[in-house]
Amino acid sequence: MKSQIYKDTELGRLPKEWEVAKFADNFEYAKGKKPNEVADERKSNFLPYLSTEYLRENILTKFADFSEGVEVVADGELILLWDGSNAGEIFYGKKGVLSSTMVKIKQKTDKFQTNFLFYLLKSKQDYLQSQTKGTGIPHVSGNVLDNLLLPLPPLSEQQKISEILSTVDSAIQKTDEILAKTERLKKGAMQKLLAKGIGHKEFKDTEIGRLPKEWEVVKLGKISELKNGINFSKIQKAEGGLPTIDVLNMYGNSIYADLSSLYSVQINLESNSDFVLKNGDILFVRSSMKREGAGWACLFKENEKRVTFCGFIIRARLTTNKIIPEFITYFLRSPKARKIIIANAGQVGIANINQNALSNLNVPLPPLPEQQKIAEILSTIDGKLEQERRRKEKLERVKKGLMNELLTGRKRVS
Repeated sequence: MKSQIYKDTELGRLPKEWEVAKFADNFEYAKGKKPNEVADERKSNFLPYLSTEYLRENILTKFADFSEGVEVVADGELILLWDGSNAGEIFYGKKGVLSSTMVKIKQKTDKFQTNFLFYLLKSKQDYLQSQTKGTGIPHVSGNVLDNLLLPLPPLSEQQKISEILSTVDSAIQKTDEILAKTERLKKGAMQKLLAKGIGHKEFKDTEIGRLPKEWEVVKLGKISELKNGINFSKIQKAEGGLPTIDVLNMYGNSIYADLSSLYSVQINLESNSDFVLKNGDILFVRSSMKREGAGWACLFKENEKRVTFCGFIIRARLTTNKIIPEFITYFLRSPKARKIIIANAGQVGIANINQNALSNLNVPLPPLPEQQKIAEILSTIDGKLEQERRRKEKLERVKKGLMNELLTGRKRVS
């Protein structure tokens, strides 16, 4: 059992066996240099080029000549992003050529175990990022890094702490793998179900590609009534008003709009009830800073309170019972529909889609039972994705709590 006796230090109260170490006394760092050549494909005497994309997401897109002068990294060495908007971010390195925007951390002593140091620097990441210098391209402050004070437990305790945190990280990684696999499953299911349906053998050419012979194709404007949202002044945006869906409530993973963080608008809609949303209304982002966001669709699920929608959103209210809102929303989020919608979005500074473009959008209309089955299949996959996302969020909360306890000595390991 570890001692529960603590002492006062520059870092606050720490276990009596722990020391306080200055970064500069224990580490040095080597900055990457621009390689002579960077290529899209591997060549002789080339190694992976360590971009942030590769280190974060394992997506390898560039290779670099490791000629004299470049800094080569081995698997597991620690890398600090030195320049850029995310300067101060810490990574485990991979075998490759260090980017000129990064530094490799080298130990001058044998006091720190590498994995423990990784978690320790991760815990200091927000601080390093808050202390970056430079008005153009921000960079890590060498002075701040050199003078960084670090808690230093005995090596045996460092090892146990890193093992505990690595176990949680492994669980997070497995969850990420399940999420990626399920996302691929959903993508394949959408491509198949929204083009080939269920159990069809005969197909026909349509305005939106080959579809089952029994399916119809209709204009969105023929099956729905479109309306722009409300406009209001800043002074009307106040508590106690009508909950209002904004563009930021539209971009979640679910096909349903996020109703957990609506702002309120002081407005009387007694004579304009069309602005009050109904269950199954389809919402489109009318204006987006990015072209890819224009026309993004989601569904409104009935709420206990009356809810309206802002002027940057277009509402489509179905006028027929021949179509299931969930089915049409999945179609509107499909790559095929997104490509058409984005192509019809105008952009002068901000990307916009208008009612006319949406009204003329061709959508598939399978028989109602088939729509229901397709929507249920895709909804089941979405449910699995949501379950894994919540699991990941829980694991990340656990990890954060453990880091706060273990890296400060408030919780000891034996």
